[in-house]
Amino acid sequence: NNSIANNSTNGDRDFMENSTNESNKVDYNKGYMSGEWYINEWADMRFFVSDNWEQGTDAMYKIFEIDVDVDCGLLLHDDSTETTLLISYEKLNGQAVSSSEYLDIVTSKLVENPKNTFSDVYTLNIANKQFQTVTLSAYNENKGKTRFARHSAHKKEDYMIYIYIDTYDDLYGDSILADFE
Repeated sequence: NNSIANNSTNGDRDFMENSTNESNKVDYNKGYMSGEWYINEWADMRFFVSDNWEQGTDAMYKIFEIDVDVDCGLLLHDDSTETTLLISYEKLNGQAVSSSEYLDIVTSKLVENPKNTFSDVYTLNIANKQFQTVTLSAYNENKGKTRFARHSAHKKEDYMIYIYIDTYDDLYGDSILADFE
């Protein structure tokens, strides 16, 4: 089926430890938590997890890992700002797909909703890497405000690194990016 990390006895999400081969090249892995940091040495990135973030439940992780080729490295939610952050990795199995094409695929079903508007694809520097990014905005009539969903993709080896930030405050979405190194 799909690769979903197991629960530890205390209910916290377990993260795969990184592994290296003889040449000190870091093998693909989906990262791990170390103190207040999510670290993925293979992706050469880390993210500071402040106290306002809550770890996603295993059920939430399963939603994003429904495809056997997708590993969800980190899933966080901030209830006070109604913000979600996802970092995932999709094995491309040799498919020649660019970051922009990947974003087209990921957002294709969202385009069908006439209430959704999309930015043009633009480049964001996240953790010193160039991510192709598209931002969706949609007015939520029940809340009386606009929701912003930022989809960012960067290809490394045979994987697509995907970062998703969903928030009502686009400036807060920008500030989240500052927590990446």
